[in-house]
Amino acid sequence: MSVSAQQLDAVRWLKQSGSDLVAARQLRDGGSFAQSCFFSQQSAEKLFKGAIILLKGAIPRSHSVQDLSNMLRAEYAVPLDNFYTVSRYSDASPSEMSPFELYDVDDAQEAIHLVEQAMRVTLQWLGEQNLMPEGYSLAPYAKAETAPGF
Repeated sequence: MSVSAQQLDAVRWLKQSGSDLVAARQLRDGGSFAQSCFFSQQSAEKLFKGAIILLKGAIPRSHSVQDLSNMLRAEYAVPLDNFYTVSRYSDASPSEMSPFELYDVDDAQEAIHLVEQAMRVTLQWLGEQNLMPEGYSLAPYAKAETAPGF
C-alpha cells in the first residue's frame, strides 16, 4: 500500500510534535521553564494538526490547542493554550515579571505531562482507526521521558 502525500504531510507534523516534546524536556532540564512550556504547547498543536490531516485531509489554520482538540473531540490538552503567548511575550501578562520569571519546574513538568497524555491517547486512537500509514510509528514519543527514535 502506498503512502499518500497527505499521509506524509501528517507524519511530518506528528514527527515534529515528537521533536518539540523532546525539546520541552531538554529545556525543562536546563532550567528554561517558560520555553519548555511553550514547546509543550507547540508539541500538542502539531500533534493535533497531524491527526486532523489524517482524519479530515486538510490542515486547520489555528494555533489554539483548544480549537484543534475540539475538532478531534479531545479535551485533555486544553490548558496548554495558556502557554502559547504568556510564556514568550512580556506584555502578555498582567504581572510585572518577565515570562521566564513566571514559570517553574512544576509548570514545565505539568505541561510535558499533558502532552505525553495527549500523545498516548491520540496515537492510540489513530492506530485504532487505521489512520497511521503502515510502517510509521511515533510510539517512542508517547512514552514518558524517552528520546526519539527515527
